[in-house]
Amino acid sequence: MFVDPGHGGTDPGAVSGGVQEKDLNLSVSLKVQALLESKGAEVIMSRTGDQFIPLSTISSKANASNADIFVSVHTNSAVASATGIETYSYSGASRSFGMFSLDLDKQNESLSEGDFSTFGIDRLTQSVKLSEFVQKSMVNSTGAVDRGAKKQDFHVIRETNMPAILTEIGFVTNPSERAKLVTDWYQNQLATGIFNGVENYFKTN
Repeated sequence: MFVDPGHGGTDPGAVSGGVQEKDLNLSVSLKVQALLESKGAEVIMSRTGDQFIPLSTISSKANASNADIFVSVHTNSAVASATGIETYSYSGASRSFGMFSLDLDKQNESLSEGDFSTFGIDRLTQSVKLSEFVQKSMVNSTGAVDRGAKKQDFHVIRETNMPAILTEIGFVTNPSERAKLVTDWYQNQLATGIFNGVENYFKTN
């Protein structure tokens, strides 16, 4: 499994109330890593410290790792009243191949059967499934507002070759949610939710 703590180094991500997203992402991701490894899983991290890693490097590293799934951990930001957890899979709007952009509707006739399985419907379907399992488990583990499993065109879930999700663990801009996000206890609940979702996903595959 490939785990990507979003942002890092010179890129703090969202910042509110003196809390930087990059730190929350890393802390939760390291807890996810520990849980997975305690069950015998092999975990590859995009970063384990406060480093900036370009998005293209993250996706390339993930693809080279031959990981079964990809999970990117982020923290949300919006108006102060916004709250809750949401998890994204790739929308399938387009996929870049070198200088080209490939529309999903054209993949069936443009890709070989092997490539289509990797980049097309199968990967998208499995990504949606993974996002739904992780979203449900995180909400169950934390009691946070369920903002749902959604789709979006984020680089790291578009350019990776395996089932991939990006989860937003809460809003750093919401004072009450931020107060929970910085605590070890709540971070453990989030990590447990991600772990349980991943475990449930593999149980059905």
